[in-house]
Amino acid sequence: MPVDFYATGLNTSLTSSAITSTAFTSAAVATIDVTLNDIADIFSIKSADNTGSNLQFYVDKTKFNTNFILTNAVMITNDAQDSPVTDNNYFAQDYLRFVAKQIFGDTNGTNLFTNRTTVISGINSAFSANFNELLGYLDMSNNSLSPHTFNGTTFTMSKDLSDNYYLDNTETGSHNIVYTLFKQLEQNDSSRATSFLGNYNNGIQTFPFDVGDTITIYLTIKPNSLQYVTSKGYSQIDNKTYAIQINVTSNP
Repeated sequence: MPVDFYATGLNTSLTSSAITSTAFTSAAVATIDVTLNDIADIFSIKSADNTGSNLQFYVDKTKFNTNFILTNAVMITNDAQDSPVTDNNYFAQDYLRFVAKQIFGDTNGTNLFTNRTTVISGINSAFSANFNELLGYLDMSNNSLSPHTFNGTTFTMSKDLSDNYYLDNTETGSHNIVYTLFKQLEQNDSSRATSFLGNYNNGIQTFPFDVGDTITIYLTIKPNSLQYVTSKGYSQIDNKTYAIQINVTSNP
């Protein structure tokens, strides 16, 4: 049974430094595909005993950034701003069309922005910096037993006998990404979640994703406080929230 996961620890809220955006009641969806093979080794679990009550959670940051690039998530047709789409339809490009429509009443107004490339690069850089910061702290080869603080939460990694760094199931906050994914799997497909428990002699095992699973990360782009819509009165541009959805697909 496919599971729709939410990687809440990777959610991001940022403010565009050049062009702004504020009030969407639901997220616009942008998707990116990753094969089952490519996502298999990014998130891993070790059952330290056969009860399932002593779990260790691992993240491989290198494979996360190698196997797919979140900033290349493409808008689904129904959630994209007005056609025709004259670019790759990535979410940062869609954001520019959203702002143009708010300011000028038409997405063609994007042609009036002289800093389009700078704005898109700034959004992508800020988004990537946020999730890469947490992934760097969680990386199984991070070489640090010092405390880390992320979004107000302080935690310390442990190290196993193979010098791999991990968090265990006593760290229940959203920063423990693999833990939160595992708890969602338990709730939605308990047989898949428990299928590898007790196999502690097998060491670190890949997270049991399946074709059809999704992982969603929410990104909210907030308005620059200095930018306003003046064509229809003096009002601030709305926030824009994107659901960046990673789709697990079959292997080639």
